[in-house]
Amino acid sequence: MKLAFLIALSMILITGVMVFLLPSERTGEVRANLPVPQEDVYRLVTDLRSQSWRSTVKELKILDAKDGAEVWMEIPKKGPEMKFKTVVKVKPERFEIALIDNPGLEAHWVGTFKATSPTTTEIHFVERVHLKSWLAKALSYLFFDVQASVDQYVEDLKTELTRAKEIRHG
Repeated sequence: MKLAFLIALSMILITGVMVFLLPSERTGEVRANLPVPQEDVYRLVTDLRSQSWRSTVKELKILDAKDGAEVWMEIPKKGPEMKFKTVVKVKPERFEIALIDNPGLEAHWVGTFKATSPTTTEIHFVERVHLKSWLAKALSYLFFDVQASVDQYVEDLKTELTRAKEIRHG
């Protein structure tokens, strides 16, 4: 019995040390060229009333929208609700948002949009997450892959842009 207790205690301590040593900062980043005009890509990403194209979001509720400085709640298909606000909006080149009202973590997402031709846009999306506690670290590393999240967002974006282009061109 004493040996089982010591083994269990050792495993808990080792796990605690491992979680403590995990980085508090996590980043996901994607660059891609899209065969769509800059204005169209920017409009789709920043139109919070039309985010049904995102496969991971069940619902998006706009809580406040004054002068382009929106505050909204995202209800994901899996996981807890998250509240965001617009930090910077420079049409059609830059869109920055931040996670707010979350005691366990801070998150900041930056999207830049660069016209490389009249019909092509280079996007660069970066999501940075700062984990404030050991519990946030443990849950984040177990259940949330920041890079996979950014990758999925871009795949959903490409799918929606392709769908919209096909509708326009019949």
